[in-house]
Amino acid sequence: MRGAMTTQISPKYLLVAVAAIGGCAAAAPTVGACPATTASAALGGLRQRTSQRPLDLLRDLHDAETGLCSEGVWHNSMFGMALVLESRAQRVRGESDAAAESLGLAEQLAASLHRLNFEEGRGYRARTASGAWASAADPAIASAIEAAGEDPQFYLPSDEVRCSANAAALILSTFLLEEHPDSPAVVDRTSEIAAAFTSNFFDPAVGRFRNTAGNDASDEEPWRGVDQAMGILACTR
Repeated sequence: MRGAMTTQISPKYLLVAVAAIGGCAAAAPTVGACPATTASAALGGLRQRTSQRPLDLLRDLHDAETGLCSEGVWHNSMFGMALVLESRAQRVRGESDAAAESLGLAEQLAASLHRLNFEEGRGYRARTASGAWASAADPAIASAIEAAGEDPQFYLPSDEVRCSANAAALILSTFLLEEHPDSPAVVDRTSEIAAAFTSNFFDPAVGRFRNTAGNDASDEEPWRGVDQAMGILACTR
């Protein structure tokens, strides 16, 4: 990578990579070229902050007050899953304090994500302004995002409710449910997310998951493979 101190790394790519690394950490101490220590280093690196609130959209991938890694549903869900898997790997290694910290971060993130983006009966909005991060609606911020090769539109709030992101949020909740099967709060939240997900996205007439929720869906909307894959995975979880 050129210029490690100045190169901008898109959160949407980095966080998905960390989720995959977290899976390696949970599977075994070392899997091919994906050692558990890499997952720990990456998860720790994501929590480093380079600015104060409002946080930099391109550089700051963690808000300590909420546990969120961004304002988007997909990325937070992936980050949360990675934290749960990291916690499980740490328990296997006998690192009980570190395991409790990782799981606590995942729980904090999931609760904050639900408060910020979940709309009762409809599901998770794609992105909601939290106030923790700078706004891409600011022309100066938008110019910096464009200069980094990113699309400012990606960082703007969006009321869209998308299948794959909601499936990811549901999968994260099932991971936490495995950790706390007797917690009324976790059970109720998972049930609420699952009910909104199936009622808004699954079309029983054709046996497929729609991309867009409920009344927002269109008959001309294509059936997307990612929605089927994520929807089936969420339901099997």
